[in-house]
Amino acid sequence: MKTVWSVWFVGLLGLAWCAGVQAQRVVDARPDQCREPSHGFFCSAASPEDINDLKDYITHRWRRVKATIDEDRRRMRLYLDPNARTAYDNEFNPSVSIPQYKQCADCEEFDNRITEIIDNGCHAWKDGSIHCYVEIRSESVPVRPANAAKKQFVSPVSYEEVIDPAGKPAIAIFSDGTQILDDNQPSMADCLRAAADGDGCSR
Repeated sequence: MKTVWSVWFVGLLGLAWCAGVQAQRVVDARPDQCREPSHGFFCSAASPEDINDLKDYITHRWRRVKATIDEDRRRMRLYLDPNARTAYDNEFNPSVSIPQYKQCADCEEFDNRITEIIDNGCHAWKDGSIHCYVEIRSESVPVRPANAAKKQFVSPVSYEEVIDPAGKPAIAIFSDGTQILDDNQPSMADCLRAAADGDGCSR
């Protein structure tokens, strides 16, 4: 019986690991011709370190849980460059909106789960800076109420790699054009596969 339970438990761990891998799939969406000498840049994949930073950013950016909202916003703002941080503060006015959210009795609370990362490549410019373009898809995980409808997010993120982070995040995000998707909109990966098969894409 112990052997059966051990096999069953190991099997569950394997399924959970596979599900985790699929839930955060990274799709290489770089074009075949990833070099334009006239502009003086090359195109490479986003580094694993960049991807980890982006996961952390999106998780804190879109989590809405009253108990963690202050820490989530603090962590999220670390990844923004000064201009993006100012734009965020001007648009959402967190000093007012966060206390209002905490006091809201009917507001939903939800965590965030990343489902797909579309890597559009990093470009090294003549001045030595490296700019990257990644699209991250995620969905809400209802906390309160537990049966709330899930929200689907798509976040086209542009960022620059920080050469000497000095203890700070190694990326500086200067653009995040997140949108909430409807249930019928296909993922970018689905569109890429459709395009490879010669079919059109509605995105």
